[in-house]
Amino acid sequence: TGATAVATLRGRAAEPRPDDQHYGRVPATYHDAFFYAKDSDYEKWQLSLVGNALTSAQPAASARFVDVGGGTGRFAHLLQAQLGLTEPVLCVDPSKAMLEQAAALPGVETQCADAVTFATKSSSPASFDICLLKECLHHVPTQQLVTLFVGLHNSLRAGGIALVVTRPKDEIDFPFFDAATQAWAAAQPNPQIFSRAMRQSGLADVEMSLHAFRVRLPLESWTDMIRNRMWSTFSEENFSDQELEQGIAEIQHSCTDRLVGEHITFEERLVLIRGRKLA
Repeated sequence: TGATAVATLRGRAAEPRPDDQHYGRVPATYHDAFFYAKDSDYEKWQLSLVGNALTSAQPAASARFVDVGGGTGRFAHLLQAQLGLTEPVLCVDPSKAMLEQAAALPGVETQCADAVTFATKSSSPASFDICLLKECLHHVPTQQLVTLFVGLHNSLRAGGIALVVTRPKDEIDFPFFDAATQAWAAAQPNPQIFSRAMRQSGLADVEMSLHAFRVRLPLESWTDMIRNRMWSTFSEENFSDQELEQGIAEIQHSCTDRLVGEHITFEERLVLIRGRKLA
């Protein structure tokens, strides 16, 4: 499997949002999915991609790092080691089930909060040098994005970096069934909305880049990930078990042009958006 460069904060109101309920149900199988599998080529590619985006800012070993929407904390833990950071990383997530796994990792502190609450009420001014928001901003209501980034801007020290990792809204290559493609587009904002909110918050030097990774995996593994509802796109709020099975049958019938033997191929695309707090 190879990669070529081409150029997931779960917001919660007073009542649990469907996305929170969904991610509270999936921790047991979370790292079984290709996109979160431990020690995979894909995980190493993501770590390299994000690590390179952050090392260009030359963070000190004593830099403070917060991963907002950090889930099980594994990515933050690995990134902390890759960057050579000596201070504990803070993993923030609204899912207690996810944070139970994060709390077991060395050098990882946890805080149970949704993104906007953390940014506006829980974080202290000038507390962090790095703020990562990986595959999670699509869970934050669009009207709250500027508020979120204003709070995160306030929590960064001078010269601190905010890095968003997200996916495109429309230009995806996933072998979805039609209804899942529509569900994805309905929930996934255009990345330009994120970059605009970052600029409006006061972050400077906001840059966006697109990166791609060629995926080849057994068709059965792909359909099992869908069956296990790896993303909120496939949540019970969107699809019943029967509808998922119908969708899987549609994929098996319509995606023959993507098959190489028993393997399905597609391109994973990530968008990185980086901004900096001026001194």
